[in-house]
Amino acid sequence: MRVPRSPRRAAIAGPLVGDFTGEVSAEGPVYRLPAVHVIADRSVESARIEREERATARPLDRASMTSFPHVVEGVA
Repeated sequence: MRVPRSPRRAAIAGPLVGDFTGEVSAEGPVYRLPAVHVIADRSVESARIEREERATARPLDRASMTSFPHVVEGVA
């Protein structure tokens, strides 16, 4: 398997061209696009998913948050 060295090189490889299927939906014409290959690092994705799950599992409790007094000075 060959991986492009940069996104720019991948873009130069060929344009993304769709073939009209002959169908029209309520949103507009339907095109068939070529396959797109995606490469991801599972450890990075797993860490991102865990971080998002922790953030949604315990919503912020304003009472437990430290608040700092606001200093307001008058401007004359």
